[in-house]
Amino acid sequence: MNANKLVKQQILADVNWTPFIEQFAKVPKEKLVTEITKTLLQTSSAPSQELLESQADKNSRDTFIKTVAVALMATPEYQLC
Repeated sequence: MNANKLVKQQILADVNWTPFIEQFAKVPKEKLVTEITKTLLQTSSAPSQELLESQADKNSRDTFIKTVAVALMATPEYQLC
């Protein structure tokens, strides 16, 4: 297939965040980034906590968890897992 003819399409997905968010219910806010990283990467090497926090939406605990998870999934470390 010719790369010039590829059409970009938006992916529409409906994510059920509830089970993911609930698993961090008892985690103190200052440890959320570390715990999310451990859960998604399952390794000790991780992107900078400061980098992930800078990408996070801090308006609520739920949006913080979601945006840290999405930022983490965009890192090379996650992509290579």
